[in-house]
Amino acid sequence: MILETSRLRIREISESDLDNLCEMLADEKVMEFSVNGPMSKPQTLDFINWCQSSYNDHGIGPWALVSKIDGAFIGFAGLSKEFIDGVEEIHIGYRLARKYWNKGFATEAVSSIVDYGLSRNDQNRIYAIIEPEHCSSIRVIEKAGFNISKQTKFHEKLTNIYVKSNLQDCSFSA
Repeated sequence: MILETSRLRIREISESDLDNLCEMLADEKVMEFSVNGPMSKPQTLDFINWCQSSYNDHGIGPWALVSKIDGAFIGFAGLSKEFIDGVEEIHIGYRLARKYWNKGFATEAVSSIVDYGLSRNDQNRIYAIIEPEHCSSIRVIEKAGFNISKQTKFHEKLTNIYVKSNLQDCSFSA
């Protein structure tokens, strides 16, 4: 286990999550703001393999969110490396199965994971990349203490770049 919150266990994603991830990542509404769009079973298996490689190579990646009450797979959230305007940065990503929307799970997970990330000695800032139309995701990030830094193109789409920092000087170089 990576972390625990009041309602969630946060752990590495494994192949045992394949069926739950397939159902979630094939949902057009869940994947509406994804660069990849809805995913097939082979694409989902590739995603799991990528997550495991990220854990091995960087010690971070998207992590499974599991309910402490009933053990249900809720979705994933985690830190990973991403290029923003040509600079490799750590960013938070998250996706929840639709039946768990609007229950505070995303904010709970994101807040805990970002605090965890910022407590690492080598990490002073974490970014979030969100399309301006994705209002629910913007609310999650703002509740987690992020501030908008700029707008830029990401995978050919206009996106807002949000940042949360543990530095006293809040002038960002992104």
